[in-house]
Amino acid sequence: MTFPTPLLAVVCVLAAMAVTPLRAADAEISFDKKSIPTTFAVAELEAALSNRGYAVQHAIALPPKYGNQKELVRIQFLPADNAFLVSTVIKLARIDWKAIESEGFVLRRQPGEDLAAFYIFSKDDAGAMYGGLELAEQIRIHGVEGVTDTDRNPYMRMRGTKFNIPLDCATRATRT
Repeated sequence: MTFPTPLLAVVCVLAAMAVTPLRAADAEISFDKKSIPTTFAVAELEAALSNRGYAVQHAIALPPKYGNQKELVRIQFLPADNAFLVSTVIKLARIDWKAIESEGFVLRRQPGEDLAAFYIFSKDDAGAMYGGLELAEQIRIHGVEGVTDTDRNPYMRMRGTKFNIPLDCATRATRT
């Protein structure tokens, strides 16, 4: 009995998929899904990690799992409203919590050989967003291995775009 060529190709592809082991998630991101700014930063992180070949999934487990996870990257946005978690991690990461201003953040890499874990501390959603965007940019430029600890507060509060562009004389002259 002979198989038609297209059917044989489909059978070969299915056989190859059955033999290939399924790949577990390479990166897990824990964050507050109700926060719109943080969700925006997570989308940028997912894009940066995907461009580096990581499969990304959202996790709800805190603190990070430990064990033989050399290929796993964990990113956790730590909200200021969880006092126990913040106080515990701040002591371990040696962070001056009082130095973080509104819209500021602290990005820390967990030291260790088995796990690449990053923590983003902030006092508000805007700080979490800026911390996530900073981490995404570092991953895009340097890869996961090149991420460095970063402490950043805004140069001015209430960052944003202000539109107050008056018409100049030249513009008015061309209309007449």
